Amino acid sequence: MAFSNTKEALQMISEVIMEKWQFQQLNWKITFMRTLMKYWDEECGALIKDESIRAHLSRVRYDIAIADTTTLKCHTSLLYSMDIPVVLFGIMIMDWILRVPSLPSFVPSSMSTFGDSMSFVERLQNTFMYIMNGVVFILVFIHFRI
Repeated sequence: MAFSNTKEALQMISEVIMEKWQFQQLNWKITFMRTLMKYWDEECGALIKDESIRAHLSRVRYDIAIADTTTLKCHTSLLYSMDIPVVLFGIMIMDWILRVPSLPSFVPSSMSTFGDSMSFVERLQNTFMYIMNGVVFILVFIHFRI
């Protein structure tokens, strides 16, 4: 590949590096999510099958439970089935599950290095990362369940 000047060559190298880095990031996220989902499924199955936990929850009668949304389908389902009020908290990648989306214009996307004060270009990048995090989560979840 021939370049007319150094600036053009550096631009091309920069673009290739960014494309490779973005692909590696996506691949890492998919692998990470698959591993987490396998762990969550095993944990959830063990939790639901454990009658001593249900007996303990019934006996103690908690006034409220605080649960993480990353295991929404399991922990919260168990708590709701026992009529225990639940307060949920979650990571930014899961905010849309609760129908309370964060605004990528000033809330940094999961796994980003941005702060809450971003330039216009950083806001665009953050919005793209926010959308891609949701897409990756959905694709991995669907793929893992099939």
